[in-house]
Amino acid sequence: MLAGAVVLLVVPFVVALVVLHDPRWYPALELAQTELHVRDVGTGHTPLTGLVGRLGSPGQRGSHPGPLAFFALAPVYRLAGSSPWALQMATVVLHLSAIAVALWIAYRRAGMRLLLLTAAVLTTLLRFYGPSLLTEPWNPYLPMLWWVVFLLAVWSVLEDDLALLPVAVVSGSLCAQTHISYLGLVGGLGAVAAATVAVRHFRRRRRGSAPGRTWTWVALATAVGAVLWLPPVLDEMKHDPGNLSVLADYFASSTEDPIGLRRAAELLVANLDPWRLLFGHAEGKVVTDPPPWSTGGLLFLGAWTAAIVVAWRLRLQLLLRLHTVLGVALAFGAVSLSRVYGYPWAWLVQWVWGLTALLAVVVAWTFGCAARQRLTGSRARVRLRAGAIIGLAVVALGSTIASAGTAARVEPDDVTSSRALRRLAPATVRYLEGRSGPSRGGHGRYLVAVTDPVGVIGALQAFGLVNELDREGIEVGIERHEKLRAAPYLTMDRARATAVLRVVTGPAIEVWKEKTGSRLIARYDPRTSGQRALQERLRREIEAELRTLGLAELIAQLENSFLVSFVFDRDPRIPKDLTAKMSRSLELGAPSAVFLEE
Repeated sequence: MLAGAVVLLVVPFVVALVVLHDPRWYPALELAQTELHVRDVGTGHTPLTGLVGRLGSPGQRGSHPGPLAFFALAPVYRLAGSSPWALQMATVVLHLSAIAVALWIAYRRAGMRLLLLTAAVLTTLLRFYGPSLLTEPWNPYLPMLWWVVFLLAVWSVLEDDLALLPVAVVSGSLCAQTHISYLGLVGGLGAVAAATVAVRHFRRRRRGSAPGRTWTWVALATAVGAVLWLPPVLDEMKHDPGNLSVLADYFASSTEDPIGLRRAAELLVANLDPWRLLFGHAEGKVVTDPPPWSTGGLLFLGAWTAAIVVAWRLRLQLLLRLHTVLGVALAFGAVSLSRVYGYPWAWLVQWVWGLTALLAVVVAWTFGCAARQRLTGSRARVRLRAGAIIGLAVVALGSTIASAGTAARVEPDDVTSSRALRRLAPATVRYLEGRSGPSRGGHGRYLVAVTDPVGVIGALQAFGLVNELDREGIEVGIERHEKLRAAPYLTMDRARATAVLRVVTGPAIEVWKEKTGSRLIARYDPRTSGQRALQERLRREIEAELRTLGLAELIAQLENSFLVSFVFDRDPRIPKDLTAKMSRSLELGAPSAVFLEE
C-alpha cells in the first residue's frame, strides 16, 4: 500500500521530466541567474545569499536571505550533467525529498492511516500546483512542499518528538532563505517550537527528570542551524551593507503603504478554498484579484472551527496540537501578508495552499475519529475504514491521472525567451570562438548590456545569454546596476571589457544596425510575415484611437509590455477593448538581436 502511494506521487514528475528533456530549454532572467548560482556552489564563487529580488532600493538591491536552495540543488545538478534539464531534475528531486519526509513524519505521528490520508491530500496538492511549477527552479516555488514538512515537523516538536527538531530547522531554513515570504512564518512558528521545548525542559527539571535527551536534540538543531545560516552571516561580515542589513532597512524604511490586515485576510480566505484545491490550478506568475471573502474559503474555515470543537470535546490531544500549529501559521501568515508592499503577486501566497492541504488533513482526520467513536461494533468500524480507504484511493488516483495528463503537455518557463536564446546564444558563442581563436572564449572579456524599448525581453534574454556564455567558459559580466549579490564577480566595468555584447529588441535593432562600431552577430524574430503585417495594422489602429482620446503622449510607450500589461490596463482613461488590442499586438512578439561593440 505504501509503495502504491509513493508510485502515485512520483509518476507525474517522471512524465514531466521525460517531456522536458527535448527540445533543450534555455533559462532566462531569474532562472538563468539560478543556474549560474547553482553552478557556482563549491567553487571560489560559492554564493552567500539567495536570488536577487525586488527588495531594497534601486541603488542597493537586496537578495532573498540565503543560498540554501542553491546548495540543495547542486549535487543532483552536477550528477545529471550540469545542464538546464539537470537543473529541472534537481528541482524534482528536491520536491520528491520533501514528499518523502512529509510521509515519513505522518507515519511517525499516527501510522499508516495518517500516511495514506496525507498521501492522498498531497496528490491533490501536486495536481493543483501542476508540473510547470514543480519542475521550475524558481525560488518562490522551491520551498512549497518543504513548507508542508516544516509544519509537520513543528507539530512533532509540540508532540515532544525532539528528533524532528533538526528537521524543522533544515526545512524552515530552506523556506526562509529561499523566499522572503516564508521568513516571518518560519520565524514565528520556530519561536513557538523553541518556547515549547524550553518550557517543557524547565518543567522536567523541576520534577527532577534528566535533561540529557532534550539537550542532545537542541544542541544538534542549534549546530545545524548555525551551519545553514553561516553563508548569510559571512555575507554580512564581508560587505557593507550586508544583505541582511539591506533587507532590514528596506522593510523598516519603505515609504509605500502595506496592503494591511483586511486585504491580507481576504487573500488568505480566497486561498483556503478546498474546492479550488480539488479542481483548480495555481496561478503561478499570473496576477489575480480574488473576490473579497471567498465563500468556499469561509465555509472551510467554519468546518475547521467545528473540527477544533470536536477534537477538544473528544480530548484528541494529538489532533489539537496539529490544529494549534496550523492556527498559529494562519495568524502569522495574516500578519506577514499584511506587510506586503505594492501588489500582492500570486507567488507571495503560494504557501497558503500547503497550509490548506494540511487543514484538509486535520479536518478529515478529526471528523473520521469522531465517526469512529460513535460507531459501535467492529463490523461498522471496518466498513468505515474500508470506505475511507476507497475514498482516499479514488482521490489519489484521480489526482495522479490528472497530473500525469498535464505533465504530458508541460512546457518549461518562458518558451518565447527559450526559443530566442536557442537562436541567439549558439550563434553568439560561435562568433566569439571564431573571433578569439580555437580556445573557448580566447582572451576576450565581454560585458553584456541591454537596449530594450519593449520593456522585459532584453533583460530576460541578456541574463540567459550570460548564463550560456559562462557555461562555455567565456569570461562575461553585467553592468553595475544589474549587480547580483550572490555573484558579485559577474559585475564588470566597461573599461575592463574587451568588447560589449548588446542585446537589442524591437525597433531599436534598426537603429543599432546603423551605429558605427556596432556589428550584428545574431538575430531572432518570432513573427511570420503575416504576423508582422497584422502587428503593424494593429499599431496604426491603436495610435489613431489614442489620438482620438487625447492620449497621444502614450504612443511612445506602446512597445513597453510592462506598461501595457500592468499600467495601461488599470488606467481608467483607456477603454478595455483598446487595452486588449495593445495586448494582442504585443503577444505577436518582437525581434531581438545581439550586437558586438568594440
